[in-house]
Amino acid sequence: MPYAFSGDAAVIYTVKAKSATLSRKKARNKLKKWLKQRGEWNASYVLEFDSMDGENYLFHYYEDMGDHTATVNWYDVNKHTGKISAMF
Repeated sequence: MPYAFSGDAAVIYTVKAKSATLSRKKARNKLKKWLKQRGEWNASYVLEFDSMDGENYLFHYYEDMGDHTATVNWYDVNKHTGKISAMF
């Protein structure tokens, strides 16, 4: 944690850094951009928020086959770091 010092060397206090948290919408947009960069985006597929998994947004990426879905993958997006993890 960063420290800040006042003019008096005997006084030390901590400075709390701002925590940037991605909204669900921003996390989805980040994931969509990531998929496009990897050549894995298909506009006819569905990228849908499923749930929270701890500090991660869980997204389901699938093709709607009418009577069932065909999962492409599941993705976690960390709401603090923006790190994307594919389930498989």
